[in-house]
Order: sequence, then structure tokens, then C-alpha cells
Amino acid sequence: MSDFSRHLPLSQRGSGDESTVTNDWRPLTGECLMLVCTVLEGVADEGWDAPSLRAGWRVRDVAGDLAWRLDSSALDRVRRVFRAVLLGRGSPASGRRIIAARLGDSDPHEFLRQLRATATDRLARRGPHGVAGLRAAVVDGYDLARSLGRPLAFPGSATGAVALASVLAASTPIKAVARGRALRATDAGWTVGRGPELAGTAESIILFLAGRSGTLPQEGKRPGSAQ
Repeated sequence: MSDFSRHLPLSQRGSGDESTVTNDWRPLTGECLMLVCTVLEGVADEGWDAPSLRAGWRVRDVAGDLAWRLDSSALDRVRRVFRAVLLGRGSPASGRRIIAARLGDSDPHEFLRQLRATATDRLARRGPHGVAGLRAAVVDGYDLARSLGRPLAFPGSATGAVALASVLAASTPIKAVARGRALRATDAGWTVGRGPELAGTAESIILFLAGRSGTLPQEGKRPGSAQ
């Protein structure tokens, strides 16, 4: 998978020198969060209230939810969602939506402060080191940037890792589309999967895999390269 292979965990790489391999995604997560903060700087009130790519979610809801998820433990998140589900008598998804709306009504400057603090922690290798935080930062970052009409370019090593993680975490209908296909990022130098090629920008591929966009990458004529 081009240069992206050196950023993958051991189980995903080919044979060779493993001395520089790491599963620690914290520095890259911190770098991506700083880029997200840049996108959110100077957003006016109408921008915070603009609809995001998630149905029923505002920009402020996505930003508040991202800040909360990256600054809390998995157990705390499960407990809070469970309480929201009990109170609202809905599904886990509706519980998340209730929490996001409550968080979204807070001061947006607090989101930015919290995101910057989390980014600083990750750059210093503090906090969870898995790819889940990186995926949240990149997926939500692209959502926020597109919703606000602002440019955002993440490193190819980040988008490649997130694309791979998103294929594994995708819903069943999206997995059915991606299965047996090579997803090639035309602007990031990576390909995920094997088979007939679907090409698009890293942003378009990741938003599709995350269920934030119904637009498929474009079908090409070449078979994809290996993961």
C-alpha cells in the first residue's frame, strides 16, 4: 500500500525491517486534531448552527461530540449513552444524539479549548494510543470542514489508516459495496483492498465508508493494489 504500509501495525505489513513500526497513533491523532481546530477557528454563530453530514446533527453537535469522545474513557461513554437511552427510551444511536445535542448547546469556544488540550496530550503521547481516536478526528474533521465549506487536508498516513479501520467498522451495506474492491485515494497515495478499482479523494472514500456520504467513489479500469 505504497508508503502507508510502514504506518500499519505488524499484522498488516509485509516482511522486512520492523524496527520503526508502532501501533501508537497518538502523535498523528494530535496532529490531525490541531488541523480540525484550525478549521473551527473563527466560525460564526450561523456556522455552528449549520447542518452537518449526520442527519439531525448540527456542526456544534459534531464538534462537541468529538471533544467529549476523545476526552472520556470508553466506559464513561457507554454509561452516559446508556443513561440517555433509559431516559429517552430509545436506541443507542438516539442516546448518542441526545448527548450530542446537549453538548452542542455549550459554548463552542469550550469545544476548541478541549480539542486543543486533547491534541496537546496526544502529541505528548498521553491518552489512548489506538486508531479509534484517529478515526474519530479524521471522519468528524472531514464532516465539519465540508459542512462549513472550509478546506482540510490530513496527512496521507492518517487517511490511509482511517480508511483501513473504516472498512472494518463499516455497516453491512457499505461493506457489501467495498468487498472485492480496491479503494484508491487519488490525492493520498494509498489503496485499500483488492479487485476492481473505486477511485476518489481520501475525503470522499472515508466519508462514504463512515456513512456520512451516499456518493460512491468512481469506478476505474485498473485492479487495485494489495492492502
